[in-house]
Amino acid sequence: MQAMNRARILIVDDQPNLRWMVKTNLARHGFDVVEAADGEEALRKVASESPDLLVLDVMMPRMDGFAVLEQLQQVPGTRDIPVIFLTAKASERDRIHGLALGAHDYISKPFSLQELYLRVARLLEVRAQIERLVEFGQRDAATGLSNRQAFEMKLREMWADSDSTFSLIFITLQHLDHVTTSEGLDRLDEVLAIAADSLKRVAPKDGQAFWVGGNHAALLVPWPRERAGKLTEAVTKAIAEAVIAAGLDETIEVASGLAERVPGETLDDFIRRATSRDYEGDGDIVEDAQVIPIGPWVMTDSLDDEAKPEDS
Repeated sequence: MQAMNRARILIVDDQPNLRWMVKTNLARHGFDVVEAADGEEALRKVASESPDLLVLDVMMPRMDGFAVLEQLQQVPGTRDIPVIFLTAKASERDRIHGLALGAHDYISKPFSLQELYLRVARLLEVRAQIERLVEFGQRDAATGLSNRQAFEMKLREMWADSDSTFSLIFITLQHLDHVTTSEGLDRLDEVLAIAADSLKRVAPKDGQAFWVGGNHAALLVPWPRERAGKLTEAVTKAIAEAVIAAGLDETIEVASGLAERVPGETLDDFIRRATSRDYEGDGDIVEDAQVIPIGPWVMTDSLDDEAKPEDS
């Protein structure tokens, strides 16, 4: 959602004068306001404008406000948009019906423009607080990356698009127990932060990085396996070199796996392939598993020697 004073409000009403008054008032408070004259236009504007809040009239031609809200509630991307109903109806039955459908607030015509502004501002602030809590709950504290919950949500979202092409790069920092034993938990957090910073630096703009728990990271990219293989090597090497440069425990290893989605497999099988450690040769593709192993990259004493995959 945009900052509250730049939030986008969609005002839906079949009366042009009312739309003009509401738009003018909310624009004075810094909001970006778009208009729709009926329910069908409202649904099109929701799709094209991505509003942060709807001010929605109940009684309109072609499609009333109740029908609009029912449509919004059926789509995951729009069901959480706050809705304030405008209505000339003051019956308790209508208010209960609207709230049961998912409306967040009700205001009866005629109404005070200042009251409408305050209701809009309050709902946007509540939504912003909820989004901050959700983001906090999906953030790994040690690394600042999105956590396992966020990873699983994103992966399932991508998986639901059966026509999409994407790859999963899975990174594991091995032998971190030596860091914990010899240098303590603060040093371990430093290792994780260094690895996460390296991952963020190398990750492409169309990819998303995650810390999925413990010593494991993941990177989702909308790329085929061949292209993602080069990225896997770059990510693995970047993390290894950053850990070396920080003067950390030489026993740390960075291992990686890669899998591209293939038709007919299950999500569990896809994840299993990406997290496989069945290395063959010096980094060749394991054809039957369709995994490109890059590593493990062994930490060396000097950055002068390029880290290379160990022989099996």
